Amino acid sequence: MKKLVLSTAYVLGFAAANLMATTPNQNLVDQFDEDEKNLLKVAESSVEEVPMSEDDWQTLLDYGQDTTVSAREQDDEDYYGDDDEKKGIDLSTIENIGKLTGDFVRFIEERAPVVSAETFTANALPSGAESVDELSNLSDLNVKKYEYKATNVVGIPLYTTQFLVVHRHGGTYDGEGQFLANITIVPVSAWAPFLYNVSVEAGNVQVANIGTAEEPNASLTLEVRIHGKGLISTTLQKIFYEFRGDSAEHKMYH
Repeated sequence: MKKLVLSTAYVLGFAAANLMATTPNQNLVDQFDEDEKNLLKVAESSVEEVPMSEDDWQTLLDYGQDTTVSAREQDDEDYYGDDDEKKGIDLSTIENIGKLTGDFVRFIEERAPVVSAETFTANALPSGAESVDELSNLSDLNVKKYEYKATNVVGIPLYTTQFLVVHRHGGTYDGEGQFLANITIVPVSAWAPFLYNVSVEAGNVQVANIGTAEEPNASLTLEVRIHGKGLISTTLQKIFYEFRGDSAEHKMYH
């Protein structure tokens, strides 16, 4: 075991030097013994919630996520109009009209945040609604930070990434229902040594009404995929986040 720990720097350094000399990757791998190959393989991976830092809140603002609610704070009769004007709204049927939908969108690509992804959010609104701005009473932004880490057989990290999961809950339409808005992930950091890469994408959004027709309660699930690639092995971690219209919390499954 001591030999494995001491040889980690040698293996990665040797591989990097050879790659700079344009030696094919497979030729590099063939020169390692089994113990050294084990150092390059992912033996274990994990994802867990970690504390927020002050810089994370600035990251949210830089990424275009206001931390306080911008929608109207109470139901407005002048805005919602009479029943005839609301015939196109079905409170019991939930729809996602955001840009983050079933297709997967890369938020971290090759160890770097994807700036263009900042406009991709999901929501769970009553059918017929055309904008999140039609909701009242939305909460401030709920935020949690997660860290994914992949390690080798001796516990040395091969790559890590951190991201924020955000959403707003409690939105009502003309005083009815519990709906969701601004659901997305915000990249914080990604680290991998030379020869390794890590990417993060989100998609496969599913919405449902987990309440009743009379008292709708929106639910939304979001899948996050973390791809890691090294000389010898590749990894794919799938994480599912579940949000409810009546809760500031969310659940994670992996």
